[in-house]
Amino acid sequence: MKNRILVVNEGTVLKELDRDYFLLYDSTTKQHLIGNGQFAEIVRKCNGTRTIEDLVSEIAQEEKQPVNKIQPPLERTIKKLSDDRIVTSIQNPESRDIRDIKKLSLFPLNTIYWEVTSACNFNCSHCYNTNSGPSNQQQNQLNPYKIIDELADSGVIDILLTGGEPFMRKNLFKMIQYAKSKHMDFAIFTNGSLINAEKAAILKELNPKFLAVSFDSYDENTFEQIRGPHYRKVLKNLKIMIDYELPIRMNVVVFNGLNSSYSHIEDTIRFFKDIGIKDGNVSIDEFLPTGKGKDNLSFPAEPSEIMRNVEKAYERVYSSPFTVIQDKGDLNIDSYCGIGVSVCYLKNNGEVALCPVLSDDEFIAGSLAESSLLNLWNHSDLFKQFRDHSLTSTECQRCDYLKQCAGGCKAKTKIFNNSFNSPDRWMCAYFGK
Repeated sequence: MKNRILVVNEGTVLKELDRDYFLLYDSTTKQHLIGNGQFAEIVRKCNGTRTIEDLVSEIAQEEKQPVNKIQPPLERTIKKLSDDRIVTSIQNPESRDIRDIKKLSLFPLNTIYWEVTSACNFNCSHCYNTNSGPSNQQQNQLNPYKIIDELADSGVIDILLTGGEPFMRKNLFKMIQYAKSKHMDFAIFTNGSLINAEKAAILKELNPKFLAVSFDSYDENTFEQIRGPHYRKVLKNLKIMIDYELPIRMNVVVFNGLNSSYSHIEDTIRFFKDIGIKDGNVSIDEFLPTGKGKDNLSFPAEPSEIMRNVEKAYERVYSSPFTVIQDKGDLNIDSYCGIGVSVCYLKNNGEVALCPVLSDDEFIAGSLAESSLLNLWNHSDLFKQFRDHSLTSTECQRCDYLKQCAGGCKAKTKIFNNSFNSPDRWMCAYFGK
């Protein structure tokens, strides 16, 4: 690497989270690193115009320090960035932009779920979205490219595209390409029925963070009881996506008495492994009685037995533990998924809500037709309740797993207990509480 020029990958983002606290995200390798101000400055200088010798000399001069003091820690940082494939070396200068986001909020907005259309070619009986279905062709009348500009101006890094069925939106790929030109990454939640070889090739080039495909059972009859007569089409398209080595994540909803037995769960997980789904890319969750499934009673009074079935089956198939947790480190927040703290939801009509499940009128902060996203994010009382550490119940405060769980999914606590300030039963089952 000596005498060669250092350059970050296309789509590199550097975001100031707090004083001397920065997030580096690389949308090529899908990796993120946390560092201080000196780390951030090194990243900024890896823009395709300097060698490591240039960096050492320049930083030593800026900090008025001897080269022999600057060089060792700088070389360690460059080695880490190189080992993680975030920085590479090139022979000739090639100036490359880094998206450098200044601190915009005490609680930086990193991720947004975006309902790009409510149209859907399925009509799943349990869908949380009551406006979604074949008869609904509604498409956001707000200019999608202006929305993407606003997301970028608000410091968003990840856009999670939802529906309806996102692939019902005819200009979806153009929207994604525009978002990527703004150094934002994307993922898609899809039923998988509209992804043919041509679209898979485009997706491969666009490099999504993941494609979450809803697929609740290995068994055709069970699948179609839940999602309608689409099993063979989705399975055919799944195999196309796997052939293109797309980052697929299987999303399974478990219905009590339908696909919840140990044997059914094991057969479904084994089916995923047999078609090429890798360990760590299977998400299994309990059915939530909300939206179109509000009056459906296909959930257990207590989910511990189903969770044990999931854990035992997953371990047996993949020889590794099933996991739903993510370490919150020292963030000390009251939101497992980050809603109100780093995540929110943009509805198809331009309204900003808590999350895809919590998007009824009582969970709406306002509309982009009337206010900027950043203004709503920074000033809406709806989000403040997730930021003042008041949403962890007394029971949760005594729990040994609070750091990993952060109170669990607030949509579940609200649906099952009519309160944000209560434990998440699925997470409690996972930890054996």
